[in-house]
Amino acid sequence: MMAAVDNPSNAVEWGLAKMINQPELLQRAIEELDKVVGKERLVQELDIPKLNYIKACAREAFRLHPIVPFNVPHVSMKEQYTGQGGCPGLMSGTTMTIILFARLLHAFTWTTPPNVSHINITESNNDISLVHPLLALVKPRLAIEIYNNKAKPRFATRIYNNKVFP
Repeated sequence: MMAAVDNPSNAVEWGLAKMINQPELLQRAIEELDKVVGKERLVQELDIPKLNYIKACAREAFRLHPIVPFNVPHVSMKEQYTGQGGCPGLMSGTTMTIILFARLLHAFTWTTPPNVSHINITESNNDISLVHPLLALVKPRLAIEIYNNKAKPRFATRIYNNKVFP
């Protein structure tokens, strides 16, 4: 179960590090967030279907930096039908990663610290995380009221197996 806890934060850390090193990617993500969400509220789970670039960036981070360096191939021993097999937490974990990634990008500006030209994106020899934890200069980019949770949240829904739940 360690993968369920570590993988979202690891994928977000890799994604942020790579976007800081490539400001044009970071800018494109910010533009999508500002267009879809605006600056008057925080991004919500309800916004995820419209955040195609953010979703693509998060999934690319998962693809390039999976939880284990080598996934053992496997074959189903019996016929599987839709809704059977696979990881029951996959949708929840993916949604959690995308909303974390989107919130960090939406709420803050990200740059390299002073006197640092780029983020070191070398992979650790011991595991699949960055060799050094991400160190970046972060500044709020939204109104202070939004961070103080004084803005009213939008009604959020969850979608599972094409059914909508409040």
